[in-house]
Amino acid sequence: MTVAPVQSDLAAFARELGDGWKQGEQRGIHRRRYVRRKPVPRRPSMLDPYIPMIEEWLAAAPHLSAVDLLSRLAAHAPAQFSGR
Repeated sequence: MTVAPVQSDLAAFARELGDGWKQGEQRGIHRRRYVRRKPVPRRPSMLDPYIPMIEEWLAAAPHLSAVDLLSRLAAHAPAQFSGR
């Protein structure tokens, strides 16, 4: 059993495609963008116990930089916030 080749017209094929490509139509060969399905659990931060104190410092002096805050934390808890 032999199958006769189908003659195709390129212009007819292009008309059938339509304008879906202008609207970002996805074809079967395209992969979807990876979307993480479950949320990443939040890990505890070493700053968590000190956040209320830091917020008080920033409320009193909003011009403080991160370096200033770190030096204050090092003075308050030298074991946890050392020079290293």
